[in-house]
Amino acid sequence: MTVSIYCPHCHRHTALTVAPVSYTDYRGNRKFTSAVWDNERGQRWWIGVCNNCHKPTLVLNTGGVVYPNPLPSPTDSNIPKELANDLDEAKMCFSVGCYRACAVMARRCIQNACRKKGAKEKDLVKQINELC
Repeated sequence: MTVSIYCPHCHRHTALTVAPVSYTDYRGNRKFTSAVWDNERGQRWWIGVCNNCHKPTLVLNTGGVVYPNPLPSPTDSNIPKELANDLDEAKMCFSVGCYRACAVMARRCIQNACRKKGAKEKDLVKQINELC
């Protein structure tokens, strides 16, 4: 089982592979298995190891839930710094489930982009219409 994610440790797009687990049984024999746990709700939790930094991550099923929460991917370097700061904050809010705060920061980023393009109106909808 593998899944491709944005690694919460090394902040790179990478694949996770299931962590190998070794243990010694009651007879002293060394056994090998994988770090996968199926619970009674039909969920499969597993420990994935980043192919880049080799650090562990707890994963649910096919990567819909990952702990620790991965940070958002970096903002493109072509975006002006004053807009990138707002966009980075919006992405950070989204990554931790603060959706209203994300919407506020995304709106602020759009409004600042409109101002940077020369919009004179005060209302965002009017600014967008002014630029169209």
